[in-house]
Amino acid sequence: MQSIYFPIFVNTLYTKDEQVQMLAFVFLSPPLGVIFGYVLAAIVINYTHWEVAFMIISGIDFVNFLIML
Repeated sequence: MQSIYFPIFVNTLYTKDEQVQMLAFVFLSPPLGVIFGYVLAAIVINYTHWEVAFMIISGIDFVNFLIML
């Protein structure tokens, strides 16, 4: 889903009081996900081997692939 449609969905699904909070949540989620992803990957690699982080990401991608089937 493209991010251009998010304001339309928020406008349709939420009241005027909730729209600002939901738009902030929707548009802050990707950058925060990247930041927390880098931090989590650094922690995992610091205490284990880099291959463990690769296996975790591969497992998550495999589960996403199964969900999409």
